[in-house]
Amino acid sequence: MKTRRPVRRAQPRKSSGRPGTRGVAGDAGPKPATAVAPPQAWAGAGRPRVLLVDDDATIRGLAEHHLGEAGFDVVSMSEGAGVVQRFLDLRPDAVLLDVVLPDADGFDLCRALRASPGAEHLPIVMLTSLNDAEAIRTAFDAGASEFVSKPANWVNEGYRLRYLLRAAANLRDLDGARSAIAQAEREWKLTFDAIDDAVLLLSPDLTILRANRAASRMSGRPLSAMVGRSCHEAMGCRRSITDGCPALKVVKTLAPAHVELQEYGREGRDVLLSAAPVFGDGGRLVSVVYSVKDITEFRELQKVLLHSQKMEAMGVLAAGVAHDFNNLLQGVLGWAELLSAAPPSPDELKNGLGQISDAAVRGRALTQQLLFTSRKAQGKREPVFIGPLVQEVATLVSRTQPKNIAVRADVPGDLWMVHADASHLHQALMNLVVNGAQAMPAGGSLRILAANVVLDENYGFAHPDSETGPHVMIAVSDTGTGIDKGVLSKIYDPFFTTKAPGKGTGLGLSIVFGIVRDHGGHICCYTEPGKGTTFRIYLPALKESVAPPDDRAAQHGAGEPASGEGRTVLVAEDEPLVLGLLVRLLESRSYRVVRTVNGREALDYYLAHRDEVSAFVLDMNMPVMTGEECMKELARAGCKAPVLLATGSLLTADREADLLRQARAIVPKPFHGDELLKALGRACAARPKS
Repeated sequence: MKTRRPVRRAQPRKSSGRPGTRGVAGDAGPKPATAVAPPQAWAGAGRPRVLLVDDDATIRGLAEHHLGEAGFDVVSMSEGAGVVQRFLDLRPDAVLLDVVLPDADGFDLCRALRASPGAEHLPIVMLTSLNDAEAIRTAFDAGASEFVSKPANWVNEGYRLRYLLRAAANLRDLDGARSAIAQAEREWKLTFDAIDDAVLLLSPDLTILRANRAASRMSGRPLSAMVGRSCHEAMGCRRSITDGCPALKVVKTLAPAHVELQEYGREGRDVLLSAAPVFGDGGRLVSVVYSVKDITEFRELQKVLLHSQKMEAMGVLAAGVAHDFNNLLQGVLGWAELLSAAPPSPDELKNGLGQISDAAVRGRALTQQLLFTSRKAQGKREPVFIGPLVQEVATLVSRTQPKNIAVRADVPGDLWMVHADASHLHQALMNLVVNGAQAMPAGGSLRILAANVVLDENYGFAHPDSETGPHVMIAVSDTGTGIDKGVLSKIYDPFFTTKAPGKGTGLGLSIVFGIVRDHGGHICCYTEPGKGTTFRIYLPALKESVAPPDDRAAQHGAGEPASGEGRTVLVAEDEPLVLGLLVRLLESRSYRVVRTVNGREALDYYLAHRDEVSAFVLDMNMPVMTGEECMKELARAGCKAPVLLATGSLLTADREADLLRQARAIVPKPFHGDELLKALGRACAARPKS
């Protein structure tokens, strides 16, 4: 009969103080499974602990001796009872388990150990004298890491155990990496879905690989219905992709791109579309990050702020405008009194009337410029000649600013065109020149210069927000106080101002910056305290050419107005002074004139005398019925006579185009007599006399 050696207990080890190491609890009482620490990961240092379970004392002795010399601490058990709890108490780094025990089945113990908390990668080596294929299969099915036949070569088993410990440590590291990846994936998805802008990950052929919840909301489609579809189809842009798509530009150029669109998607919102490339190994494009930012509210607020700032600029100009108008009115009143006081000579009469006419023309120009400055921005982009715009601003400022400020405009005749909103550029220039004038309280020089320039790569390197190529440069320079270096970095910030409370909102330069950037340009500031400031605006030039304003104006013709003999013109005007002037003017050209004071009277007269009226001259703003309403009613009544609309308001391009669908011409007030007569002559030319 075999004699059993008593089980040798491993002596408690002192803690190394390093994370993941611990002392052995020996035979201390059992601990709850939920309170134990995970198994120690053996990384090739220290003495790993091995739990040996075998009923053969000789085997236990040999194992303890040889494995001890190999650097292992061996804890032995002779029975299967309590093996699982012993594992939970000691947390060994490996287990050597006999298949046949007097009180338990080794395979069952292996299954129980493998199912224990923290034993997922525990090296379990089955020891048995059985060497048949079925036993080996059963061992591995039960969760064994290795199967060793007795008698074992314990020197070799030491190497085997070290290999298994390294493999187990690697598996635990792999599990940790997988867990970290899964956590990162969860956090990334939560972050991805928390972004308020629609964000999509596209393949190089612009198929949606991933999309966040904001993209689902914007498109009105569930995420499952978006993945795998073309971006432009899923987002409801268009039936086919266009060259203006920033994602397509990224695929072609491998560079970030963005574009602003209006009335985008199902709800017709203003959006900023942005796309950026994602590169893989070797610089190969693997995907495109595409985002859609809703900027509708931002644009609406920008329009409100822009208009508010225009009103602020108008307030600054108000005193100068009043002064200029008073001078004009003084000239009109003075010459009218002189001419009526005594019969003037023909030369005096001609001179006096010329002075009055000149004052009226100057007043009209000033009124038009003020209306242009104060109207709300419409966002219409078209080819624009900068020269007349600069001259307009310079003229307005020279008339409204103190006389001790000298204003000069230098504009070459061959200035390139830009694609722009003229009202926005007018506002930006007004802001700059008013800002420059306010920097010269004691007077000085204000210069507006325009020039054609070509920005090269060296300039682009020094100014990263610029683009190379042909540009139109507009410089506004003053000889004022300059800008302190501590303030220079903040001048474009909204609501930042160095003015006293109530003297300004701090919107001027921020709106200039926004307008310039919206036009694809950039702005630079050069300043020196006490010596003045220069702002330079660079706007991309257009490649195509358009006839200059003077050439286009030639199409309206010249020469004497045609005679109106045999034609009847119905005039509707509620202002008696203007009505009397119109009647006298038209009768001087032999027109028969029917005078009315509102659109209702004009319509009633036409309905009663359909065949008499050759043309209409209608004021836009009248009581009872406006000129526009009258024109529409005349069209409903089948009237074919041409209609001319007269207005003292500044119309936007869209509004003017809408009116000209029915009106033959629009005559802005105040007008020269020849302007009205020529427009009326052209309108009546194709209509038989009645």
